Amino acid sequence: MMSSYQKTTLLFTAAPFIALVAILPSALFGETNGSQSENLLDLAGVEQLAAEHSLEIRNARLDRAIAKEREEARFREYFPSLSVSYRQNRTVAQRDFDNGLYSVQVSASQPIYDGGRSSLRYEMSKIDQKLARDRSELVRDQIRYQAREAYIGLQQAIASLSIARASVTRSEQLIKRASLEFERGMITELDFLEIQNQHDRNLLEVNSQKRQLSVAAETLYLTTGIPPTSFRGILLLDLEHTKFLELTMSAEDLASLALDNHPEVVRARLSLYRARKEYLITKQYYLPTVSLTARYGKTGETWPPTTSEWGFGINFTFRGFDSTMSNDVGLNRSRGGTSEGVTSGGQLDLLNDMERESAHLTNTKELLQAQRTLEDLRKTLPLRARNLKREYSERIRGLELARRAAEISKKRFYIDFLKYQRGELALEEYQEEELRFKQSMQALAEQQSGLVLFIANMELELGLNVDRLKLVELKYLTAQQSARLFEQNLEM
Repeated sequence: MMSSYQKTTLLFTAAPFIALVAILPSALFGETNGSQSENLLDLAGVEQLAAEHSLEIRNARLDRAIAKEREEARFREYFPSLSVSYRQNRTVAQRDFDNGLYSVQVSASQPIYDGGRSSLRYEMSKIDQKLARDRSELVRDQIRYQAREAYIGLQQAIASLSIARASVTRSEQLIKRASLEFERGMITELDFLEIQNQHDRNLLEVNSQKRQLSVAAETLYLTTGIPPTSFRGILLLDLEHTKFLELTMSAEDLASLALDNHPEVVRARLSLYRARKEYLITKQYYLPTVSLTARYGKTGETWPPTTSEWGFGINFTFRGFDSTMSNDVGLNRSRGGTSEGVTSGGQLDLLNDMERESAHLTNTKELLQAQRTLEDLRKTLPLRARNLKREYSERIRGLELARRAAEISKKRFYIDFLKYQRGELALEEYQEEELRFKQSMQALAEQQSGLVLFIANMELELGLNVDRLKLVELKYLTAQQSARLFEQNLEM
C-alpha cells in the first residue's frame, strides 16, 4: 500500500503531463469549442495575412494587369492609326514680299490584310493573360501552403517544448525525492547522480526546444509580416478532436481531376497553343501586308489655311530574302477639287531582317518543348495521383497505430511509475520506459500535425485548391487554452 508521501509525489509528478492536454492526443481533460480571441490567429487568418504580405502575389497581380494592357494594345491594331501633322514654310524674297505656306493634315491607315499575323498576335496576348491569371492562382495556393507550413511548424514547436518542460518538472520532483532517499541511505550515490544527470539532459532538451520554437516563430513573422511586438500567438489546433477522413475517390478519378485542374497542365496546354501561333507567324513570313491610307488637309498662304486637299491610297509590303519592299499608290485632289493626280512610290530595304530564320527556329524549338511537356504531364500526373493516394492511406493507418502505441505507452508508463515508487522496478528500466513514453507522445503529435500539412501538400501537388478534397475537419482549442500555452512557452 502506498504511503501518503508517495501518493502526493505521484500526483505532483504526473501533473506536468496534464499540461499537455491542449496539444497532445493523450489528453483526456481538454474541452474545445469554436471561440476565437481577437488577438489569436487561426489558420485562415494566418493564410490571409501571408497573402496580403506576399510580394509574389503582388507581382502576380501586376503581371495580370500588364497582360491585360498588352491584350488591349493588340486589339487596338484592328483599328485605323491616325496622325495629325502641321507644317509652315516661310521664305522671304529679295523684293520683300511674304511667300509663306501653311498646311494641316490628318492621315489614317487601316491594315486590311497581313497574313493573319495581327489575329495571331491578338490570340497570343489573350493566352498570355490566361497564363498570368493561372500563375496568380498558383502563387496564391503556394503562399497558402507556406503559411500553413509556418502555422503547423509553430504548433509542433510548442508541443515539443511542452513535452520537454513536463519532463523537466517530473525530473525535478525525482531529484527532490532521490535527495531525501540518498540522505536516508535508501539509494546509492550512483543512482542519485544518474537521476541528476537525466535532469540536466532534460534541461538541455528544453533549451534546444526553445531555440526551435524561436525559429518557428520567426518563420511565422516573416511569412505573415507581423511585427514580433504585435504577435500574441495562434489559435492552436486541437489535434485530439481534429478529424481526418478517408480518401474515397479512386486513383483514376483523382488523376482525372488533376489533369483537368492542375496549373502545370493548363499552362502547358496554353503554352502549346501559343507556341503554335508563334510558329505560324514566323512561317507566314512571306505573306504580304496590305493597308488602305487616307488623308485630308488644309493649305493656304495665310493662317488659317482654307484650301482643301485629300487623297486615298493603298500600300503593299512584301518580305523575303531577309529584305523588305514597300510600294504605295495614291489618288490626290487639291485646290477645292480643281487639281488631281496619281502618285506612286516604293522602297526596298535590303537585308534588314537577318534574324528571321533564327526566330523561326526558336519558335520551332518552343513548340516541340511545349508538346513534350504536355505529354510528360499526362503520363506523370496519374502516377503521382496514385502514389499520393497510397501514401495518404498509409499515413492514416500509421496515425491510428501511433494513437494505439501512445495509449499503450501511457498505461505502461503509469504502471512502471507505480512499480518504481514501490521499489519493484530498477531506475534504468523506469527511465527507459519514460523515454519510450515521451517518444511515443512526440511521434503522435508530429504525425497528426504532419498529416494536416501533407493533405495541403497533396492538394498542391495535384494542382487543387487548398481544402478541395475535404479530408480534414480542423478543430481548435479555446482561446484561453491557446493563450495559456503561449504564456508558458513563448517569450513575448
